[in-house]
Amino acid sequence: RARLKQEQIYFLQRAARIKKVRFGKIISFLPFLLIVPGLFLGYFLLFLFKRNDRLVKARWLKLFLRCFFYCQGLSLEGQEKLPRLEKSGLILAPFYSAYSALFIYAWMPGLLIVPLKKFFCKLKFFGKLMETISYEEGPLAQNIANINKLLANGYAVLVHTNAKSVETEVGKKPEIYPELEEITGKSCEIYYLKLKGLENMAYSSLFSRQKIKVELVSKENFLSF
Repeated sequence: RARLKQEQIYFLQRAARIKKVRFGKIISFLPFLLIVPGLFLGYFLLFLFKRNDRLVKARWLKLFLRCFFYCQGLSLEGQEKLPRLEKSGLILAPFYSAYSALFIYAWMPGLLIVPLKKFFCKLKFFGKLMETISYEEGPLAQNIANINKLLANGYAVLVHTNAKSVETEVGKKPEIYPELEEITGKSCEIYYLKLKGLENMAYSSLFSRQKIKVELVSKENFLSF
């Protein structure tokens, strides 16, 4: 009963914080909307010059997402710590929210394949782009075959280590997938990434900016969260 009361208080406080920044979030879209025409002009120029390859599209999507998250009040501290994977490798990170994989994708050097909810790939215009840089988000046990295939094809892959988002877990450590041991036993490069502050994405805007801090940690520290 005490646990339930704690969760009720947390979600009421969370709702109040989101309501408080709601107007700021709406206003934060205005500068982004001013940038969007230039971004789309750049995209269509790629077709004009026949640069219609996957890597170019992936880089354009990174730029688009960086602009979006910046206008939503998120800034990254310690970007130079992010590893550049030139071949197959794993980035293990907590599942912060539905958008956290796209935030990580936007700032990681090189091409990274990330887990995304199915609705992202159904978005008009962006759906096809999202498909080229993602695999479907789901329980790790169901995705091990997909991850192995991507690694075999030479891709760097982001893997979420927990099912429930960190921002909705109240006063407890996120439950780590038990299948993670199978993933971490591979011979490829493996990095354990935490982005301190990303759980506060819902509260950010241009007027209440959130600094996201990059932390690369050991396997032991990562699993202890």
